[in-house]
Amino acid sequence: MPSSSTISDSSRHRRALLLAVPLAIALDWGLGQLDNALELPFFLDSVGVIALTVLCGWRFGAVATVLGSVLGALVYRTVPYFIFTSFMITVVVGVSAHYGGFKTFPRIILAGVILGFICAFVSAPAVSFAFPGPILTGQSFFDAHLRDTLAYLHHAFLSTHFWNEPADKTLQCLLAYGLIRLLSRVHRQWISSPHGYLEKSGLN
Repeated sequence: MPSSSTISDSSRHRRALLLAVPLAIALDWGLGQLDNALELPFFLDSVGVIALTVLCGWRFGAVATVLGSVLGALVYRTVPYFIFTSFMITVVVGVSAHYGGFKTFPRIILAGVILGFICAFVSAPAVSFAFPGPILTGQSFFDAHLRDTLAYLHHAFLSTHFWNEPADKTLQCLLAYGLIRLLSRVHRQWISSPHGYLEKSGLN
C-alpha cells in the first residue's frame, strides 16, 4: 500500500497538471492579447509559463509551452516557429530556479538578463523562417535562411530590439515571482508539483 507522502505527491502532481498548466496558458494568452492591444514595448506572454516552471518544474513548463503553441497556431500562423524559443524559456528558468535564481531580486534580475540574451539569439532562426526574405539566384533554401538569420542578428544587435529582450524577460521573471508571492503558502504548496523549485527559491 502506498504511503501517505506518495499519495500526497501524486495528488499534487495531478493538480499541477490539471489546474496549473491551463491557468499558465490562459494567463500568457491574456497578457499577450493585452500587450498587442496596448502596443506595449514588451511581450509579457511568458509570465505564466515562468511562474509554472518555478512552481512545478520545467517539465510542466514544457507541457504548457507545447499546448499553448498548438492553441496559438490556430490564430497566428507564425507561433509554431517560436516553439523552441518558448521551450528554451522553460529550460533556462528551470536551471536558474534549481540553483536559487529566484531567491533574491538581484538573482532574478540576473536570471532575466541571461534568459533575454539567450532568447534573442535562439529567436533569430525562427524569425527567418516565419518572415523569410527572397531567395536570390544561386542560393539554396538553407543559404537563404542563414543569410536572413545573420542579417536579423546584426540588425537586432545594433537596434533597441536586441536589448529589449533582456529587459522584457527580466520584467517577466519579476512579475512571475510576484505572482507566486501573491499566493499564500498553503495555496503554493497545494498547486505546486513536488518537482518544482519552491524550496530552492525560498518560496516553500
